[in-house]
Amino acid sequence: MGNAQTINLLPLHLLQNEDTLVFNRWYWVEVRVTWHPSFYTVIDSRVAKDTAAEIDAYVPTIREAAFIPVAYKFVSVHDKICSFQLLRMGFHTPPSVGGGGTVAHAALQILHYMGFKWIYIIGVDLTYSMPNSTVQDSKDGTDWTSKANDDINHFDPRYFGTNYQYHYPEVEETMKPSLRAANRYIRSKGGLVYDAGLGNVLKTLGIPKVQMSSLFTLSRLDRLRYLVKAITSKCDFLVRVNPVDNTTTLADVLKPSEPCMAGPSPERFRECVTENNKVIIVQQYDGILSDIARAVYDYKSFGPHDNQLVFCLRLDSITDS
Repeated sequence: MGNAQTINLLPLHLLQNEDTLVFNRWYWVEVRVTWHPSFYTVIDSRVAKDTAAEIDAYVPTIREAAFIPVAYKFVSVHDKICSFQLLRMGFHTPPSVGGGGTVAHAALQILHYMGFKWIYIIGVDLTYSMPNSTVQDSKDGTDWTSKANDDINHFDPRYFGTNYQYHYPEVEETMKPSLRAANRYIRSKGGLVYDAGLGNVLKTLGIPKVQMSSLFTLSRLDRLRYLVKAITSKCDFLVRVNPVDNTTTLADVLKPSEPCMAGPSPERFRECVTENNKVIIVQQYDGILSDIARAVYDYKSFGPHDNQLVFCLRLDSITDS
């Protein structure tokens, strides 16, 4: 599970009973889901060093194991950590793992080694734009540092925000060839890799596209129950709801909380945010990802369900730092 901006439009609440492997700063997503992932990994040394304290706090919550390069001594020892030797390239068998320019490539090796036959990728869109605030730290152009919270490549603008360091994503040179080769190898061994995200790049690498919502046999009623569970569990205040039944819509369920209904209107959604409405329901529209990025400091987002997203006001708004 990658951390592209588009995961803000995926029904992550449906994954509560699934095996999942997450990367890097995924833990920020957990303010809006009721489950903890099965596995965790990180390979970028600059990212791991910057977030070592966060990783230390997160590892105990992982259900099964966290996979950390053995050389990363700045991450504390924990009985859930499985160490591996990080190599630059290639598809290897743990305890050696090839980076391949992206943590998604390392994850495929780990999952294949553990015996997973069907692997579904989300949030790995391979579309990057360097924000204007980012500065180059090395002569060869591989080391970069952000100087503002303006990350447009991930689910939160603070993901690679002020003073965070990372390696330049070599999409064409390294990432695409590595993922293409990994997919071919896994398929040659009888495994299957699919792209269940919203991007369109992975299918050009031979990774078939599937719709995430089609992977679940859950009824529409159960899907709504999962979402309502996330909302009532993770909002910062008591969200009043009506009982969920076969005929109710999201608006019906949340009616007691008097949601601001934004429809598919960017203008109305922005008004609802500006007015500090405690609950907002908005129909998805073109460009909504940019509005979500602006709202993230004051709201937690949930959904979608029937193409609608729910936003709950943060009682303690997070700062731009």
